[in-house]
Amino acid sequence: MPTISQVPILSPQVKQELNQRLEGGKNENTAAAVSAPLNGEMRSVSVAETSKEAKSVGEGRKFFWASVTDFFSSIKDAFLKMFNQSPASSVSETTLTSVMDKHEAAVAQNEEIISIISKNKAFLETKGIMRISAAKLELDKLSDGKKGLQEATGVELAALFKKNIRDHMLPGDIKAIEQMFLDNESGKGLPSLSDLPKMAQGVIELAKKIAEHKVANSMPESNLATVIAPNLMSNDLLMKTMSFNTFVEKLILQKAPAESVMPDGVAAQPVA
Repeated sequence: MPTISQVPILSPQVKQELNQRLEGGKNENTAAAVSAPLNGEMRSVSVAETSKEAKSVGEGRKFFWASVTDFFSSIKDAFLKMFNQSPASSVSETTLTSVMDKHEAAVAQNEEIISIISKNKAFLETKGIMRISAAKLELDKLSDGKKGLQEATGVELAALFKKNIRDHMLPGDIKAIEQMFLDNESGKGLPSLSDLPKMAQGVIELAKKIAEHKVANSMPESNLATVIAPNLMSNDLLMKTMSFNTFVEKLILQKAPAESVMPDGVAAQPVA
């Protein structure tokens, strides 16, 4: 007795007609009626045409799971295309813009702090002005703009100055200073003030002004370097902390290059 799998479901005539319709490659969901002997009687059978894609799956030329994967891939591609065409900036671009804006604002604020301290002799002569910590509450008010710089004490201004360096010095600037330090260690000369990144220029400028009053404020160049150097040093130089402190001290002590004097006594203009 034949098994169920051996019993033909469709007659050869019906199978031939179906194959002819499938080979047509049509994608329309049309249907046709054909006559087929079922259970000893001739009956009308409705046959729906199948697309080539479905036929490939049915014949085993393409696995069903591969078809499902292709379907979801097409959805993914559509989403990617939609988002790539969006005019909005990417998250990384937005973050970079925010970092640069905060950096520029910190540089501008530090320049104002330098101006205020430089014009106030009492601030310049405050003992340990760059070493003493300010009250956190007052520092937060200054950072948030709830307290004006003109209302702050010298210690509070110095603390905000250091905080701006610590929070907003660009990684690229830190790396540039690191390279200058390594070059100096290998025998090259000290970089000039103008060679330093802009925020670092302000650090050395303020340190020089405070060092001019070191007798009164007990902040010589070595102390100033110890206080401010960690804010300029990359993590890669932690094993060279003492050497880096000395490097910063040299920058504070470094004098501006004097103008060369011509033989006739006329000062020459600096070469650009």
